[in-house]
Amino acid sequence: MTAKPARLRTALFGATVLVAITTGCTSSTGDRAEPTTQPSRTPSAPSPITPSTTAPPTIPELPPAEPGVTTLASVPLRTAGTSVANLSVKAGELTVTILCTGGTLTLHMEPVSTTTIPCAVGSVTPSRNSFHLGSPKDINVSVDAPETVQWNMRIEQ
Repeated sequence: MTAKPARLRTALFGATVLVAITTGCTSSTGDRAEPTTQPSRTPSAPSPITPSTTAPPTIPELPPAEPGVTTLASVPLRTAGTSVANLSVKAGELTVTILCTGGTLTLHMEPVSTTTIPCAVGSVTPSRNSFHLGSPKDINVSVDAPETVQWNMRIEQ
């Protein structure tokens, strides 16, 4: 007695599916890693988190001021926050350029604005904020930032 072609095809298809399921995938070159057995371990206490020892990126000097613009204040590279300056500014455009890295910096320009700047960790973040002042003002400029933040700044008008 001979098997019918339909039954033979069904049996071959079933065997092929079964082989594919039980053998898993292999690379195109046919190489397979041999399974290894390792003794089970008792979980240990988590290791304490240690601060990164990777040096932060180097922050370049700020680019030169635009022609026809006056630099009112400039802060060379520093870490953490500080009081920057008390400025008497005239009406018009006031621009603050900051390069920073390592966390969040908050720029206070009282009574004009408070701006939070996210400074990337591992790269330098450029920030340029412009404020239009309708009248002359006395502005107290300060920066709040943790010790991890490095930054420099220039204020122009």
